[in-house]
Order: sequence, then structure tokens, then C-alpha cells
Amino acid sequence: MEIKDMDLTDRKILYELDKNSRQSYSTVAKKLKTSPQVVKYRVENLYKAGELQYCWPMIEYRKAGYFFGLYFFKLQNMTAESE
Repeated sequence: MEIKDMDLTDRKILYELDKNSRQSYSTVAKKLKTSPQVVKYRVENLYKAGELQYCWPMIEYRKAGYFFGLYFFKLQNMTAESE
């Protein structure tokens, strides 16, 4: 299956997995009003075609109370020996 062969159902499955990759096939099937077997079959085909390579949950650290930032320091008048 190539990307041009992806139909609306495949796109909806990918959308649901993008929102929550830990959903079961039956949960996705209920949202799409289809059977879990259809969802499983299509996900397996997406893996075989290389359109879907892996799924994992994305952690929203800000909602968990964490903040990540980058800090850059510019050191002046430093030599290799004084570092």
C-alpha cells in the first residue's frame, strides 16, 4: 500500500492513533463505527507498507508540572587550562 492508496478510514485511524497511541483497536473501532478486526487489519497493513513505523505516547510535560528549557552560557576570557 502506498501513501496515495490511503483512504479516509486509514487516515481516520492514523488521526486517532496520533491523538492517543495507547488506544485499543476496539476503542478506535467504536469511534470510527467499524469493527476491531478492520482496524487491526488496516493498522497491520500500514505497518507493512511503512506508513506507520511505531506508536508511543507523547508525554505533555507541562501538564505534569515540568518545564524544560535550554540555557546557553557564553564564557569570556577562558583558556583551556582554566576550564
